[in-house]
Amino acid sequence: VPIRTCCGCCFCSSDKGTIMLEPNIVRIDTNTNGTIDNNINNILCPNDKVTMGLRCKNESVIDVKDIRIQLEETIQWKSDRNRTEQCKNRSVETNLRLGLRYIQTQMPELEKITNLQLLQQIRRQRRGHYTETPMNNDESTEERRQVSFVVSPNIHDTFQGKLISVSHILSVTIETDGCCTTNPESCTEIAIRQQRQPNSSSYVATAAPFMRSFLPG
Repeated sequence: VPIRTCCGCCFCSSDKGTIMLEPNIVRIDTNTNGTIDNNINNILCPNDKVTMGLRCKNESVIDVKDIRIQLEETIQWKSDRNRTEQCKNRSVETNLRLGLRYIQTQMPELEKITNLQLLQQIRRQRRGHYTETPMNNDESTEERRQVSFVVSPNIHDTFQGKLISVSHILSVTIETDGCCTTNPESCTEIAIRQQRQPNSSSYVATAAPFMRSFLPG
């Protein structure tokens, strides 16, 4: 994700390099079915212990101050089926922060590069000599860090009806230092059900994460 900052009072962006982020769910420890090593359908249950793998790399001149993992629930409802959406309620069911101390001691790959290194990188890009190693490549030297969280016991089932819908998003955000600086974020749709049914084809969520970046308000 390109990292940019706002220059003064005008909204001109200034390139500061890139930060790469690749999260995925590597293991789920459940109270009933033991351990699930391959959560193909992205299905979670209340009280599941979820272990995520994070592979990151900072190739920008901006400091990383935190990594936030959130499981967000959105409930939408209408007064009748012929009207537009009337109300929406968002709640964060999981809010895990790794903290600056953890990043500084456990994730050296997030240490910023120097201005000279950024300049050399830009020159190589312009000459066509710069190639990035894909983060999902097995040859990537970036280590995958593992962090865990527990799904809230009060979370609702994912549901899509004519008048009411309940959806869930699992997001990982890298928070950068400075005012008006890009915060890379990866989001994945998650399905929540009260009980996990083996070999069930229902409740299939979108497994592929989508990336977004934003300037904090």
